[in-house]
Amino acid sequence: MGGVTNEVVKELVFVVEGNGKITIGKVEHKLEKQGAVLIFPKQKYFFEGKLKLIVSCSPAWYPEQHKNIGNSF
Repeated sequence: MGGVTNEVVKELVFVVEGNGKITIGKVEHKLEKQGAVLIFPKQKYFFEGKLKLIVSCSPAWYPEQHKNIGNSF
């Protein structure tokens, strides 16, 4: 799938279970159970691993502002 970006929303991602990582721009962050990460609008990111997540968005997420960017990091 590759990377994505959200043009408008800020996302708070909470790890319910599992582990893996998220790469935001060129920085990797480990993700573990009960960990969290904040993703700001227009940041390029992608997840790796086996993760069960809760994602809260502000303002409300809508499909038109979510962009697949592939591997263009």
